[in-house]
Formats: sequence, structure tokens, C-alpha cells
Amino acid sequence: MRKKMIWGSAILIILLIGVSAVLLMRNTDTEPEKVYKDVEPSKEVMDSLVKRAPKQNKPPRAARDGFKWEWHGDHWHEVPKVDTSVAKPKPVPTNLGKGIIPNFGLVDLENPRLMQQIPLRTTNVAGIDIDWVSLSPSELAETIAKLERQEISAPNGYYYRRLDSEELHLDENGYPIIHKDGESRISVIWEMAFRSPPDVFEVYQELSARHTKLTLIEKIQSSPEITELESKMAEMKRTYQGPLPLTYFSSGASPKGKAESRKRRADSMIAHVKTELIRQMGFEHLIGYY
Repeated sequence: MRKKMIWGSAILIILLIGVSAVLLMRNTDTEPEKVYKDVEPSKEVMDSLVKRAPKQNKPPRAARDGFKWEWHGDHWHEVPKVDTSVAKPKPVPTNLGKGIIPNFGLVDLENPRLMQQIPLRTTNVAGIDIDWVSLSPSELAETIAKLERQEISAPNGYYYRRLDSEELHLDENGYPIIHKDGESRISVIWEMAFRSPPDVFEVYQELSARHTKLTLIEKIQSSPEITELESKMAEMKRTYQGPLPLTYFSSGASPKGKAESRKRRADSMIAHVKTELIRQMGFEHLIGYY
């Protein structure tokens, strides 16, 4: 009986040791979850990475305008520059000579507006005016709006002409007219007039010379020849009609004592403009006639 009790106790002790070992080997605690956060590297860290970039991995070329190179760990990447300053207005192109309006602002030399006073631009100087010809329609509208708001001003000694309503005075191209201080403002009226080709005009001059000889030199008042000459000349004038810039006006107040000099300057400018316009139209042979 005693032996049985000893064996039973031994078996019980063995079982307890086994159960304890099993319990000790099990981990009942839950392992805490690991949380990873993305941390933006500081500027100092990025600068350090760029400095430590291998020399053979320098940017492959100079960055384009408005871009810069950034080292992205194992390669260079071209990225746009970010301008944190206040946006600057786009510069307006300056007229360097190519965009000078050649016909003093008249858009159509063959079919202009007739019998209306049209303002002319007389300042055709490279580097003074805006290069209106190079602007797109949207750029033109934006630039005119800036002039209206006086965000753009003319160079010293010049101004952009305005109407009585303070709106900008535009030429027939729709371009604002720049003007030099102290100069008269000149405008033109186009009218239908005798505008023959050179060969016809040569015949007309011969008839006119014969008519002058009879009426002024020989002082013949009337004759069949004179009547025929006058009829042929009148027929030529009716046949060869076309618009020509013949009538001009100048305006603008002058300081006391300078009115005469300003008028002489205006007359000289009118003669120049008139000659140039007729020449540009291909009727240079008519310059002396008008």
C-alpha cells in the first residue's frame, strides 16, 4: 500500500512539472504593434545628401530656364523652380525697329475709310514704342488694359494719346498712338481723286501742257481743240479714280512764342507723311501733281 502511494505521488509530481513547463513556454502577452511614420527629411539632411552625392553623378547638363536639379537618393531630377515672391508682370516687348508700323497707322492703303479724320502716328523710332505687331490678340488686349490703368507708361519725352473720354486713341490697326512731347498731332482725310498709272498720267500731262499753252500763253479763250483737250482730260479723271490721303490737319497747343516754329514743324511733317504714303501706295509719279 505504501509503495502504491509513493508511485502515485511521483506520477503526480511529474505531471505537475510537465504542465508547468508547457505553461512557461507559452507567451500569453500580445506583442505591441509597430507604427511607422513618414518623416519629411529636413533641408539640412537633403543638403547633406546632395553634398555626399558621388562626383560622377553631377547633373548631366545645365538646368533649363525656370528649372533646377535635385538629387533624389541615387539620381538627379530636374524640377521646376518655385517662386515664392510676388508674381512680376510679363515684360512688354520693346519695338526694336522690325515692328515699326510702316504706313503711319493706316491699316489698308487701298481701301481706307473715306472722308473721315483719321489720326496718324508720326513717332516711328526704334526702341520707343511697344512692338504692337508682335503681340497676339490676347496680349494686345492685356497690354492696352495695362496702359489704361497706367501700369505701363511711355518713355520720358513721350506719351500715349487719349480721347476726350480719357480712353486711349487707337489707330486703324487698333494700336495705341505714342506721341512726342511738343509735336503737333496730325490726322488725314482720304478722298477719291485722280489716281492713274504712270503711262496714263504721262498722256494726261501732255494734254495738260497743250491746254496750258493754248489758254495761258496764246490766250485763246475757246476753240474746238481746247474743248477736245478738256473733254479727254475729264474722261481720264473719271476713269482713274481712287482713294488718296490728300487733306491733313494739325492740332495741339503751343507755348507762347513757339507757335510759328511748331507750325513749320507740323507743315514739314505733313509734307513728309503725304509723300511717304503716296509712295508706299505705288503712285510716286503723282507726288509732284499733288
